[in-house]
Amino acid sequence: MYEFTDKVLAHLNRQYIVIFNRLKSKVSTKKFAKLDEVTVIGKAVDQTYTELMTVTKPMLLQIANWAYHNYCTNGSLTEMWLTGFLNDYSPVTKYAFSTEIDRKRSRLYEALIATKGSRKEIDNALRYWAKMIAEYAVEITDAATLEAFNDLGITKVEWFTEEDERVCGECGKRHGRIYPIDAVPPKPHWGCRCYLRPVTTE
Repeated sequence: MYEFTDKVLAHLNRQYIVIFNRLKSKVSTKKFAKLDEVTVIGKAVDQTYTELMTVTKPMLLQIANWAYHNYCTNGSLTEMWLTGFLNDYSPVTKYAFSTEIDRKRSRLYEALIATKGSRKEIDNALRYWAKMIAEYAVEITDAATLEAFNDLGITKVEWFTEEDERVCGECGKRHGRIYPIDAVPPKPHWGCRCYLRPVTTE
């Protein structure tokens, strides 16, 4: 279900390492006058998150269309669809992707000012960013799949787990359950790899 999503994430993670290493070279272990420090670090952090979004959004849209076209070959999902999804509050993450970017940017900026450009804070920011993108990539895969089901007129879906030792108790209880397409419960936790299949017969 998530094979393509995982390949895209691996590609993105390599790019993220380069981007955050570039930030390290701009702000780590440098001696600035206090005013210059604030300006340089602020500008570098802003550029970093702008670049992160520049490389990320097209790949998330690619994931969405891959998932959508697995079932529905008519049309494609648009950037407007993706933006709408990212602006909505997720019941899994408990925040909207678009607003969390600003929080992550501000937290990193403040941490770098407080620690004089600590490389550890940049490594933490990379880890937090990659974790968030991994979660949203799966959520986008799921949402695009449901969009395809809706466009095909499917009214019921069946919940499947990965059926391995990592399946949690809550997900295990949902395995094989059938839901109306407009009443599928949200995934119960971060990192859930459960997926839905269409129910085409009663």
